[in-house]
Amino acid sequence: MITATTKKDFQKTIKAIRDGSSIVSGRRQEYPKAMMTGQQEDKNTATVNCGRRPWCKNIEQIAEAVMNDPLFKGFLKQYNATARVEINSEGNKQIRLNF
Repeated sequence: MITATTKKDFQKTIKAIRDGSSIVSGRRQEYPKAMMTGQQEDKNTATVNCGRRPWCKNIEQIAEAVMNDPLFKGFLKQYNATARVEINSEGNKQIRLNF
């Protein structure tokens, strides 16, 4: 079950990964981006947006970096969540979390 604390911790975790990432050096990172809408909360899911083509050319590396990050793995364990990489309706990679 998702609570306000879950959502806040999710956003903090993804921000920490984004801020500490060296995937795109020399420019401000927009991705990965934590997404948890009201509809997603109702379904006990969330997503991590890994970028949009054609502007973001390293979507695969971002998805892999998040999935392998110790902070992300710790978050999943703490909230008993699972994660998988998928292609969204726009053809971009994202990570789907299920709580």
